[in-house]
Amino acid sequence: MPGKEVLVLGSGDPALFAARSLILEGANVKGIIETTDGLSAINEEVKKFIQDFNIPIMLKSRVTNVFGKARVEGVNVALLDENNKVIKNSKTYMSCDTLILSIYLQPENTLALKAGIEVDLESSKVVLKDNMETSIEGIFACGTVVNGYGQINKIESESELVGKCVAKYLGN
Repeated sequence: MPGKEVLVLGSGDPALFAARSLILEGANVKGIIETTDGLSAINEEVKKFIQDFNIPIMLKSRVTNVFGKARVEGVNVALLDENNKVIKNSKTYMSCDTLILSIYLQPENTLALKAGIEVDLESSKVVLKDNMETSIEGIFACGTVVNGYGQINKIESESELVGKCVAKYLGN
């Protein structure tokens, strides 16, 4: 257990799974903090965790400060306006001993760029052919380099697909 008094930053499927798991293990999940005006979870059953476990949600909110030295002791949470700017005098201190960060991260493409592999500059995703091959023959990609950090089941199925594509490419 990472802690007993938990706040979760992010509202995607992995964040809600983490919140549920922590509750089932005995933690008090004090809330889900989300910068947008709605949950980013895709799976409807996962969204039900919030209601089923009575998890408070703070939409259009952001963590602005984290307090503590050897361990997290609390955070400031502020409300956001329509331009995602912190609303003045809206900060609220919340005590917690754990802050779970479950946020979308851009695809990791540093190595791809260094290798000369084509990357879509708008989305930061490695550009793939139908067979999961990159712009350089014989180099295939899947997972976080392609889609950022997503659901593990999607990454697993992509990994299986890229394995089959590589095997076909090698003539096996």
